[in-house]
Amino acid sequence: TNVQLCAWTVPMNLVLAMLQSDGSAALTDPLRGFERSTWAVIVVNGFGGLLGAVVIKYADNILKGFATAGAIILTGVLA
Repeated sequence: TNVQLCAWTVPMNLVLAMLQSDGSAALTDPLRGFERSTWAVIVVNGFGGLLGAVVIKYADNILKGFATAGAIILTGVLA
């Protein structure tokens, strides 16, 4: 599952964060430097994932294809 795959990346990313900074800053303030635009991207991607899950649960594959195409076009227009 995704959780099992993600579990391998957490220790590697912690080591990488410690090596790239002074060590303590990576653990005390890991979100330092995030701007509003960064949070907007995170929220939009999270909402898109939840919306995709709802579409997969309640719609068939053809409708899912149309929804994905619409999302790509809408993202291009808004960007």
